[in-house]
Amino acid sequence: MVLSITMRTETWRYMSDPDAAALLAKLVREVGALATACGVTLTDQSMMPVASLCRGSEAEAVRAIQALGEQLKLRAPRHRMSTLQDLQAGRPLEVEETLGYAAGKAAQLRVELPLLQASYLLARAIDRSGRQAPG
Repeated sequence: MVLSITMRTETWRYMSDPDAAALLAKLVREVGALATACGVTLTDQSMMPVASLCRGSEAEAVRAIQALGEQLKLRAPRHRMSTLQDLQAGRPLEVEETLGYAAGKAAQLRVELPLLQASYLLARAIDRSGRQAPG
């Protein structure tokens, strides 16, 4: 979500980029730590193999994300996250329901997730600015 609304491009582009993939890997690993603290068992049963990204090294996670980006480039080169589509259409983003919930849960459990917290604040600001009337 956060990378889609900050990069404002097709999903494969930021997943393939080494710096963006590193940022995404760090964010997934932070949220994975929160899920684990909540007693949630991580799996790879989604587009993003979360369990594997959290289990291996950060460098392995980055490479896996970049490989996923290359697959998306071939299979769905025009894919854009629904959050980006909402932003571009001027619709409200689901920031509180996603990042806000996770940030609140982390605070409640006293789990330090600095990248998640920064991403939450950034997404809130982008959401507000994306819905302001021009001029």
